[in-house]
Amino acid sequence: VKIPAGVDSGHQIVLPNIRQTGFGSSDLIITIRVEPHGFFYKKGNDIFCEVSLNNERLSSGTRIRVKTIDGRKVELRIPPGTTPGTTFRLKDLGIKRNGQQGHQYVKVV
Repeated sequence: VKIPAGVDSGHQIVLPNIRQTGFGSSDLIITIRVEPHGFFYKKGNDIFCEVSLNNERLSSGTRIRVKTIDGRKVELRIPPGTTPGTTFRLKDLGIKRNGQQGHQYVKVV
């Protein structure tokens, strides 16, 4: 069974006319349950995560490597004077679904 990218919990996939031994055939309905991830969470096509940085790195600025949902790590520049709670956007690194590409948002804490 092919599960579509970015599917949400509760989504149903119908496989029509599945043959059952002794019972003829009928539709098989699969209901998806998406388990939470330890680092990422999603809203629509967008992916969110949080990265912990100490005050010294926030005040002086730094570069960090951030995981993406496809398993890569990308470099993110944190400018000097960044305050905790600031969110940065990594364009087009979210979920691609229905012809639309989401983004990844990284919040520094």
